[in-house]
Amino acid sequence: MQDPYSILGIQPGASKDEAKKAFKKRAMETHPDRGGNEEEFKKVNEAYEQIKNPQPRGPQGFPGGTWSFDGDINMTPGGFKFRRGGSVNDLFEEFFSFHGNTHQRVKETRIDLEVTLRDVIVGGDKDVHIRTKSGSHNVRVHIPRGINNGAEVRYENIGPGGSTLRVRFRIQDHPNWDRKGNNLIFIMDCDFWELVTGGRRQFAHLDGRTLTVNIPPMAEPGVNLRLGGQGIKSARQTGDLFVILKATMPKDIPKELMDSIKKHTGKY
Repeated sequence: MQDPYSILGIQPGASKDEAKKAFKKRAMETHPDRGGNEEEFKKVNEAYEQIKNPQPRGPQGFPGGTWSFDGDINMTPGGFKFRRGGSVNDLFEEFFSFHGNTHQRVKETRIDLEVTLRDVIVGGDKDVHIRTKSGSHNVRVHIPRGINNGAEVRYENIGPGGSTLRVRFRIQDHPNWDRKGNNLIFIMDCDFWELVTGGRRQFAHLDGRTLTVNIPPMAEPGVNLRLGGQGIKSARQTGDLFVILKATMPKDIPKELMDSIKKHTGKY
């Protein structure tokens, strides 16, 4: 049976808080709804349960089965103090607040991956080229929907030899679209007369859908029009889309017309 600590990526004897934090991270990485593997997700849950609730007991009455110890025990005013000599059961170490290096972390390959804002909105897979000890490989990684700029995701068993890959996501800037959390902001270029007369205007969402926004008559440049639930959909929440109207004043508007607009609206 695979060691539950190694499944969560922590050292034997890690604290409960460390185990809980590692479990949440691995659960997010392996969850099927986020593009993970169902079997790996199951292993992560089972590993955390093993660490929280150790069941087997060894011949000496300590949790975890058999163990051996070849070191020294020194009596101190504070109680027992162990000096490590051999392999000791993980929970035996935890019981005596003893932390050893019985497991070495697998070396990770780290890369920065540029993705578009559209990639973040729709999620999906992306092919990347990596170099490991076994050579150069083309591998496919999953882009979690709603991933934040600078966020890191660890992928297990990537490419030949089952390498560990840690990806830091870098989101490219877009000239007309921006993001604030799960909310999206779209700068819509409008004709000046569209702001004066108002009307329905269609535009393409980054996810490929066609949306319609209602522009009120005599709208001011820079006004925000909110489209609820049209932002980024992540595992936790769905954001809104804010359309900001941008227009350039034409140079050939007759003075009489501008005076009339100002008189009736107090704008422009």
